[in-house]
Amino acid sequence: MTGLGGTWQLHLDPPEDFHAAAADTTGPSWHAISVPGEPAMQGHEPPYDREFACVRDVPVPRDFEGHRIFIRFDAVYSYARLWVNGHFVRDHIGGFTPWEADITALVTPGGTARIALGITDRYQDLSYGSFYARHSLGGILRDVRLAAVPRGHLAALHVSTVFDENYRDALLHIDVDADTGDGTGAHQGGLALELDLRAPDGRPVPLTPARTQLDGGPQRLSYTVRTPMHWNAERPHLYTLRAGIGGTDSAPTHVLTKRIGFREVRTDGTRLLINGHPVTLRGAARHEIGPAQGRAATQGWAQRDAAEFKAANVNFIRTSHYPPDEAFLDAADEFGLYVEDETAVCWVNMQGHDNSLDDPAARDAWVGQLAELVERDRDHPSVIIWSTANENIGWGANPQAQWDYLKSHDPSRPVVYSHSEEKYSKDAKYDIYTVHYPAVDGDLGGQPVPTLYDEFSHLPCYNLDDLKVDPGVRVFWGESISRFWPRFHEKSDVCGGAIWAGIDEVYHLPGSVVGAGAWGLLDLWRRRKPEHWLARKAYSPVRIEDGPLTGAAVRAGRPLAVPVANWYDFTDLRSLTFRWRVGGESGMLPGPSVAPGQSGTLTIPARSWRIGDVLHLEVHDNGAAEPLDQWALPLGEVPRLPGAPHHAGPRPQVSEDDTILTVSGANFRLVFSRTDGRLVEGIYDGRTVLTGGPDLHLRGDKNAEDGEEHGPGPWHPSDEGPRAQPGPDTHTVTVTVRGRYGSAPGLPVTFRITVDGTGLIETDCIVERAPEQQDQPEGGYREFGITYRMPPAVSQITWRTRSQWSVYPAGHLGRPSGTAVAIPDHPEQRYRVTPEWPWEEDTKDFFLFGPDDPGRASNDFRALRTRVHRFAATAPDGYGLRVESDGSLAARVDTARQLYVDTAWNYPDFGYGQADYERDPIRLADGSHTFAAVRLGYFPGQDSSTPD
Repeated sequence: MTGLGGTWQLHLDPPEDFHAAAADTTGPSWHAISVPGEPAMQGHEPPYDREFACVRDVPVPRDFEGHRIFIRFDAVYSYARLWVNGHFVRDHIGGFTPWEADITALVTPGGTARIALGITDRYQDLSYGSFYARHSLGGILRDVRLAAVPRGHLAALHVSTVFDENYRDALLHIDVDADTGDGTGAHQGGLALELDLRAPDGRPVPLTPARTQLDGGPQRLSYTVRTPMHWNAERPHLYTLRAGIGGTDSAPTHVLTKRIGFREVRTDGTRLLINGHPVTLRGAARHEIGPAQGRAATQGWAQRDAAEFKAANVNFIRTSHYPPDEAFLDAADEFGLYVEDETAVCWVNMQGHDNSLDDPAARDAWVGQLAELVERDRDHPSVIIWSTANENIGWGANPQAQWDYLKSHDPSRPVVYSHSEEKYSKDAKYDIYTVHYPAVDGDLGGQPVPTLYDEFSHLPCYNLDDLKVDPGVRVFWGESISRFWPRFHEKSDVCGGAIWAGIDEVYHLPGSVVGAGAWGLLDLWRRRKPEHWLARKAYSPVRIEDGPLTGAAVRAGRPLAVPVANWYDFTDLRSLTFRWRVGGESGMLPGPSVAPGQSGTLTIPARSWRIGDVLHLEVHDNGAAEPLDQWALPLGEVPRLPGAPHHAGPRPQVSEDDTILTVSGANFRLVFSRTDGRLVEGIYDGRTVLTGGPDLHLRGDKNAEDGEEHGPGPWHPSDEGPRAQPGPDTHTVTVTVRGRYGSAPGLPVTFRITVDGTGLIETDCIVERAPEQQDQPEGGYREFGITYRMPPAVSQITWRTRSQWSVYPAGHLGRPSGTAVAIPDHPEQRYRVTPEWPWEEDTKDFFLFGPDDPGRASNDFRALRTRVHRFAATAPDGYGLRVESDGSLAARVDTARQLYVDTAWNYPDFGYGQADYERDPIRLADGSHTFAAVRLGYFPGQDSSTPD
């Protein structure tokens, strides 16, 4: 076999004779491109609905002499015509399935063959692939190979397994079809098939008889295999089958090798069964994409993707919305991922896609590429579901023909059709009912067959204003998935779901960025985004309450009892390893004997436990590089976090003249403008730490989608200016400022700014008269709070928050404490260049802001931190401002060094059934009130977030 990847010649508007054997491919209109690869990603975007040319001269190995010679294309998008040495060979419809041609009579071993493809990106292709990729996918997307086989060879080899009623022994069915190569179908002189089966550990498995005479044509051989190791996503045991064909009295001359699994899938009422056991699919949807190749990403990413999904505790992949490169199925077999294998039929009769549901002329396209999919993928144990469409509207003769084909050619797997819902597709046929985007608190299941939500819990993607302003929206997604998944798990008629989506769908074309959006657990370069960890936590099959261990569980000198539940389908917890640490002591122990679906107790050896200790736990599946889950469990009580601040120090001094009002303490000074009413400067220990504010902060969906902050309008102070008076106690002074935002009558507000003797500033803002409801954002405001301006020297933030989970990886936006810098210490981020640092350190987003994105502060620096106890923003010398709260506030800093302190925050346009922070939209009414407590001071390093 010879790979034909590499440099091909491309012409986007070729001459009529481009396929001639002697056609000139050296002119200025011919361009060298890499195959496999999208031409568009290489600066040559093909036109729609017009043929372009890809040509290459290839050497035919001399040792192909006397063999049948085939050329095989794994995927050419979307319609292709093939010529070899000027002779037309065949055409092919469908951009994601393999096809081949016998070119024996057209080439000479030892010579050179010209391969010419005429490719047309049909905009209305059944896959609608270029439409949702937002650019032309036309091109050779996957590998091309030249193969030689003996005249007598195996044309087909397929396997299937069926267990006995006890799922102990299995029948191994081997379907073979031999081709003599003489066109007669007869096996002159006789052919024999020789089989060799090896267990996962390499030992031979008896197959009797191991050598069989072939009678001609398709033939099924069946063997009983005693107590084979089962394949499932938790223990993906793979056997190796070697099948060789040759003369009856000679060694095999043609050998095929397959890795196979003993796996049986079926539905039983409302349950999906693997090897007789109900399973729950913890899934994600996967598009094929790469930063350089676009949709042509192939083997290079398959293993990495599978490993990253497994690290997120994913056990199920939907191959949306077309068959994947087969290398990914190989990886799914190996790593243990169930697969919903989807044919390339998408959005028929919607989104502007033609209605071909009943079109006889489209029948070959509907069924043909499905047949190619089944022929290629049917031997993969990972493939447990066939999917015949994505979100079609309606049912018709062509989807019926797909159904009939599958039930005829591979009835061993259940079939899904989307849309299944009666309101979209009356009379649709399916074995599993699929629904997209249930509400987090909506009804689930309720069908007579299993229900699969193979798109749910959509990652942040379309709420562009949120994404431009606040990377922390990705942390909030964890609130949704953590509520969704337990509801799925507790419903016996729900067999699972697939998060949308696994990988960002973004194309960095030369000069422009296109794609549906950054909706992945992984980004384009497979860096983990915040959602990857949040999916791992939600999908964890080992369930331990992430909170304090109290009561009888904690006794000094006695073993520590940790309640644990097993959400695996097949694995007993005794096969796992737990690692624990308390202070300087640590240990490792096997998991308790807890069967799937049951609860039990993990017992940590006795020691002198003390209230306030923190038990750090990790659970590992033996051999896995990363833990399945991690916890930090306090003993007896939740560790105390700093609370709301208290007034202290002597009452500040007040002085004023015609232009300013000054409030001064022992080591600070606040200067208010008598004209503007608000602060113009805040100084601590001689250093400027505040340059303006306070201002009312309202962020709503009427803001322009340019990533800029938008307040309620220009500030107009009242004529009375700032007024100072003694505060509510002996430690404070209160400055009152009145005014309005926007043109009259505007939004009138009153600020009451209370300052104590230590530099604590408490700001109340009261909305005196709110806008009419119809003038407020339809979905409510995203943030309601107070802002302050800080000097440009501010370069880092530190914080302590009450987080959703007790453990996060380093750098995760949701971690409960940490430090983030505005400009990380790494090279400037460049378009179409691989970033060699974690996602949270990015300072540019080319999808949101374009290829010429000038940049901003890092994702980690700008993200909204919620449930804040302490949040400090400081210059390199440690001086700055610190938000102090009892956990009721949120805070963030933007690139312009504006500090935002929110009493209410929400993501009302997140959509797709997600949760909201606030049950009710954030709306203003007369008297609405927001509050911030900010301290001027010196807050060095991470210690700045600890209590005073």
